[in-house]
Amino acid sequence: MKKIVMPILCALCCCSCTPLARVLYGVKQPAVESPETIVAFNKSMGFTNAPVYALKPDAWSLKPSVEILDVYVFDKEGRFIPYKDPSKPNCSGPAELFLSYLDKQTTYLTGDEWTLNSFYALLQSLDCKAVAPAHQSDVDFYVFFTTAKFAGRKLQQKKTVVWMDSLQQNHSVKVETILVNMDFQKCWSKEQLEAVGK
Repeated sequence: MKKIVMPILCALCCCSCTPLARVLYGVKQPAVESPETIVAFNKSMGFTNAPVYALKPDAWSLKPSVEILDVYVFDKEGRFIPYKDPSKPNCSGPAELFLSYLDKQTTYLTGDEWTLNSFYALLQSLDCKAVAPAHQSDVDFYVFFTTAKFAGRKLQQKKTVVWMDSLQQNHSVKVETILVNMDFQKCWSKEQLEAVGK
């Protein structure tokens, strides 16, 4: 038995996590999605009370990149607040803990990767129209959650749903929540789809 288990464990450890994620979490190959399929998926996940935008196709190749299933937080002045540990750049860290303790009285370290305006410049509506930053005087923080239908329900329930719930449980701040869909968009041209790998 040990002779069989060890090679299987070695194969799982040495292989990319992508096949494993596909099996365990239902991650699929990205498909072209319409506004209707994205809205229906968001509704099925319980993501109904936030505006939904899409990442522009040319923003996929920019550095720093916007990651799938992640959180981006900006203070009321539009400064980016990175929550990840810089010594572990590939780890999304405890976003739920960060969001549950988000407080307007705390002074946060800010990053220069983006501003609220430059982050909004990466976005478009689900029908490929320009969007403008929605500055609100009574908001303490702007929190963007990246989602994707192809990332699967299980993975988003484990991450995005937990993160959103943690933020909703935090009653000490007024937050504007925005969803950023990372699926390929139906309104993109053939050239744009090819540029992002479709």
